[in-house]
Amino acid sequence: MIYIVRFFQGNASRLSYLIFYSLNILLFLAGALILSQFYPNGYNFWENTISSLGSYKKNPIGAFWWNLILFIFAIILSGNISFIYQQIQNLNNFLTLKQSRNKRIRKINLLLVIFAIVGIFGVSIFPEELGVIHVIFAVMFYFGIVIWLNIVIWWAISLKRSRKILSIPIVFLDIVFILTLFLPEFSVPFLFQNYATFLFSFPFWEWFCFLVIYFVIGYANWFVLYLKSDTKIK
Repeated sequence: MIYIVRFFQGNASRLSYLIFYSLNILLFLAGALILSQFYPNGYNFWENTISSLGSYKKNPIGAFWWNLILFIFAIILSGNISFIYQQIQNLNNFLTLKQSRNKRIRKINLLLVIFAIVGIFGVSIFPEELGVIHVIFAVMFYFGIVIWLNIVIWWAISLKRSRKILSIPIVFLDIVFILTLFLPEFSVPFLFQNYATFLFSFPFWEWFCFLVIYFVIGYANWFVLYLKSDTKIK
């Protein structure tokens, strides 16, 4: 019980977070692949959204199990996010930043972390049928986690001015996130009408963006530990 509390406080061992981080994505992908087989008329990853798997109207057989998997995924993910958050707070103190700046970073970090965690839990609890409620939680998760990762990684990179190459994952995430928001709004160009039409499909970009976000969370996990172990930050 004590270990579980420490895990969600972000104070468990690094190895435990790595193990659960790896198992979590395997659970998510395996669940998606298996439950998509029970989707009426077949599930297509560039025509059906992530939320469609959890819709009791669209996926009556697999919806309960997908929402359960998503809830477990949210529980484990919240532990990993808490770990990064805790390391950032420790890093703030370690670097002896100005008190005012320290407080601002803490407040922004905490607010965005809460947004992201509440968002992913909300998506798993309130299915697609609930319309606006589901969308609000989805927006909370995606925007909360992307903005938070940007703040964490760009702030950390500012401490390592000679290591700009470390920004590649977060820049890639930002590009994918923007494409997810806007590219599906365009009509498929003539050159793409016979092939690669999925590039203008929101479900395809939603799945891709979700996986990139998960990868960048793992990257941020490593990055803050890398900075903390580096005695030549300043």
